[in-house]
Amino acid sequence: FQEYVRAADLRQDDIALQLKAGQFLLLAARFDEARGKAQRVLDRDPRHAQAHLLLGNAWAGLKNYDESVRILNQAIDADPNHGMARAALAAVEAVRG
Repeated sequence: FQEYVRAADLRQDDIALQLKAGQFLLLAARFDEARGKAQRVLDRDPRHAQAHLLLGNAWAGLKNYDESVRILNQAIDADPNHGMARAALAAVEAVRG
């Protein structure tokens, strides 16, 4: 995954690459870095559902559940048919109690 992260750092305008690197960073529990990749995409496209999903999951990893819920709701607003965003929101709500 390090190659994806390096490539994303070099090609900051490549949305797909930012998201893939962010997903790998999320899996590696490097939540701040994953958040940065998601934010880079959202700076270019504020309604990008996949970027909101990545950002919401990164906030959940950082245990900021309120922010995670807020962002995941934005992912659902951006794409109401995005099942993964709904599943992530349910998981965060379960953890939050």
